[in-house]
Amino acid sequence: MKAKRVQYLLTAVLILVLFLTILVYINLGTSSDGNLTHASRRVYIGDIITLEIEAEHLSSADVRAQFSDFEVVELIEEPGRFVIAVRTFAPGEYRVLLADKEVVINVGSTLEDIERDEVFEGSSQILKPGFFLPWHLLCYAAAGVFILSGAIVLFKAILSRRKKQLTPYQVFLKAAEALPMESGSYFVDLTLLFKQYLESLYHTRIIGKTSTEIVGELGRLQALTAVLPEIEQWLAECDQFKFSGVRVGREQKQEHYQKLIELAVRIDKQSSAVQEEGAG
Repeated sequence: MKAKRVQYLLTAVLILVLFLTILVYINLGTSSDGNLTHASRRVYIGDIITLEIEAEHLSSADVRAQFSDFEVVELIEEPGRFVIAVRTFAPGEYRVLLADKEVVINVGSTLEDIERDEVFEGSSQILKPGFFLPWHLLCYAAAGVFILSGAIVLFKAILSRRKKQLTPYQVFLKAAEALPMESGSYFVDLTLLFKQYLESLYHTRIIGKTSTEIVGELGRLQALTAVLPEIEQWLAECDQFKFSGVRVGREQKQEHYQKLIELAVRIDKQSSAVQEEGAG
């Protein structure tokens, strides 16, 4: 359960990191896309302008030629359209004509937008650096989260595979040894493990049934005929411990546990013998 919570938390962090990265990428440049109808948009020096051009009769060379006044940062050619990213460091109005469609780009300077007649005076005061988020480190963190999440999933898959490779008796013995004898539900838990063990061997449903019903169900299995009286006796003693209300000491618990282990060994051998007979 804890491993699942950690996995869900790591996945949520990864999604958040990717979302923030995409959001920052969108905010880094000024984009303008569409079919390049008569449109005008003012941008500033150094802004990256991303345009989507729907043109079936143009080549990439034609598109580059039309944007010769700009620095082409990226040009992606797809069936029936182009995606081009450009920028310039010279202010002015630029008109790009592609077939019968035109786009007007006004590149301005932030200095021109400041209304000031007097001379700009410099300052010797040292300015504090602004907030800078190292996005490359954020990407490394996202990759680390992704790798860690994948490692957890892989570890759980390997653990599950190893568990599947254990025999029913080995699974039962490992779980039974892990039960704390100091627990108030020790006999309930031990009985449940025994039922699960029998179900895994003979594919019969006995969990949720009383001891009498379990004995009746197991009596139909010829492979358990020899050990059925011992199973019935063990279940009866276990019911007495569970429902009598009398405090059971550790020695009695250990003795009852040992009886069950010996019984499980005999059942396992009997099951293996039946399987070998069937294979022969």
